[in-house]
Amino acid sequence: MIKENFKPFFVKEKKMKKLIALMFAVLFLGAGIAGASDLTMTGSYFVRGTYEDNLTYDATAPQNDRHYGYYDHELSLDTKWKMDDTTFVFARFEIRDQSWGRGGDTVTEAVHNGDTDNNIVAQEVWGQTTFTNGISLRTGLMGAGAWGTSFANTYTEAFRVFGTFPTQIGAVIAILEKPNNGISEQGSSVIGENNDLDVYHLALVTKVGDLNIKPIVSFIDANNNNWGADSQTILAQLSLDGKAGMIGYEADFIYRDVDRTVPEVAGVPGTQDYSLFGAYGNIWYQMQALKLGAFAAYGSWDDDAQQGFDFGDDFAPGNLLIMGDDLLGEGAGNVGNQAGADGGMVGVTLFGIYGSYAVTDKLSLSAVAAYATPDRDAATAAAIQKWDDADIFELSAGFAYKITPSLTYDGGIGMAEVDFGATNLPDPDTIVEAFHRLSYNF
Repeated sequence: MIKENFKPFFVKEKKMKKLIALMFAVLFLGAGIAGASDLTMTGSYFVRGTYEDNLTYDATAPQNDRHYGYYDHELSLDTKWKMDDTTFVFARFEIRDQSWGRGGDTVTEAVHNGDTDNNIVAQEVWGQTTFTNGISLRTGLMGAGAWGTSFANTYTEAFRVFGTFPTQIGAVIAILEKPNNGISEQGSSVIGENNDLDVYHLALVTKVGDLNIKPIVSFIDANNNNWGADSQTILAQLSLDGKAGMIGYEADFIYRDVDRTVPEVAGVPGTQDYSLFGAYGNIWYQMQALKLGAFAAYGSWDDDAQQGFDFGDDFAPGNLLIMGDDLLGEGAGNVGNQAGADGGMVGVTLFGIYGSYAVTDKLSLSAVAAYATPDRDAATAAAIQKWDDADIFELSAGFAYKITPSLTYDGGIGMAEVDFGATNLPDPDTIVEAFHRLSYNF
């Protein structure tokens, strides 16, 4: 359940060399291993154009040339080499995951900068085997940062030893996880030994009737070369989802307790231990082509530690376009930022309603309306003070048209109004974001 941002480090080299190396790797794996295994390959590619107006919510200079457009695209390629019925190796390649024309070198992922050699990435590489007793073992670089619903999720990658043990009550999962540590990769063994992050998970996946139950407990041991930044975190989460006739539902409850090594000093937030709580619920009614739903989410705030529960980067209930992608949370998920919650809204209460309608087998329409407000009035960091007692309203709508089974054209537009509440800042003008996208699946 770790939510630490993972940024792998790569050695820079010539793009042509990297492409040639990748080609040789694919040829070798495809030709050399295919004789002893079954190779399957799937993937997807999208290209998207986006328009944003006033998304920087610059209240001091409203509508002062703050609108722009940019493009982004991404090719994701999944490969699976199956040796036998119990053993396989999986690899996911991500190619040119970047934005183009969004000012400077701004990209969707810092590691995938179009002006460097790091735009072809082996995002996941892992192997799995299942023993005769049903126990499966998965090892390698794999997806992390996600459990249950999308609430508080920030997808990342980590090296993991992932064991699944079948029992009479369900699947018991034990995970040893090693996220990437930026400083520990700088070549200094002294710093590296003092900058160490280890995560241990114990989870259960079971079912009672139509109700799926997924509890997980995590222990996060973060050591830092700055002694005062050490911390030990206990994270407990209960995820539920299921259906009852035409009604579907999902929910998440998360508790996070952080114990910092440094002695507490009154009035110094960075020395304070703290506990945070988050909850999310979503219920919907599906009647043939029509789907109607409502959701609510809550994240607590600790005044002493100046920390707030983070909804994560992947959380966008009802396909919230602006709040989900830009305004809610820091994108760090549950682990958050030890130094403070600096950026975006954390510790928030959110309500929303949404709906979708399949006009035909090919065309579908959707809409969502939501309201959010931070549950605090005493933030001290200048970057987030303006969000104290703020109000945000969003209305977004979208469409999707399936041209062929493997080709889809979709788009959407969202508008948001922001009231900065307790601060003396003037409220920004209406925030607008729109996009259209062409997606290929193969």
